[in-house]
This record gives sequence, structure tokens and C-alpha cells, in this order.
Amino acid sequence: MLPVAPNLERTAQMLYSKMLAYYVQHGYEITLNADQFYRLLADHFLERDGYWFRDEEQVQEYERRKLMPQAMGKRGKKAAPLAQRVLFISDERSAIAWLHHFLETTRDYSEIYTAFV
Repeated sequence: MLPVAPNLERTAQMLYSKMLAYYVQHGYEITLNADQFYRLLADHFLERDGYWFRDEEQVQEYERRKLMPQAMGKRGKKAAPLAQRVLFISDERSAIAWLHHFLETTRDYSEIYTAFV
């Protein structure tokens, strides 16, 4: 049910996290570890740019959206990119997005921890 546009919820780690949350909420036994889940994901779904899709139709829609020029603003400036930087960390998804952008340059643990806190 995810939109075809690229988003962090389509990454393997977020899909595994969502699967675990669903199983725990519904009281199901968790039979897959992360490695097994990632292998299952690779066997049954299509991956493009680190995002996972259900079928070829979704992949084509993703590729089409990726090639589309971004909408132009009032003064001819480009609109904000699809994956915007996170200003406030409010949940796991925003923490992962913040960390992804923060680690564009090499950092050590103390720098990461201090900035995150």
C-alpha cells in the first residue's frame, strides 16, 4: 500500500521493522531473522536504488517518476527534492533519515552521538 515514490519506508530495514511490529502487535510467532527476511525479500520482490517494489509495473512507475523534472517554483527555482532533510527527530524513520544525511561525511561515534542528542 506504499506510494510508488521513493521513501524510506521502502528500504529493506524499514520493511523488516514493520514486519516485526506487525507480528508483535498481532501476537504471531516471529520465525524469520533479518538475514532470512532480506533473502526472502530479494527472492520475491524487485529492488531499485535500495527501494523494494512488488512488481515490474511499480518499478516502471518509480523509474518514470525518477526521470520527471521537478516542478518549477514561482521564481523559476526547483521544488524541494522528494527526500527532504529532517529538522526534528520524532520517530525511527526520521532518525534514520537524519542519520543518513548526517553521515554524508565520515564521522566518529562521539560526533554522531553529540549531534543526535
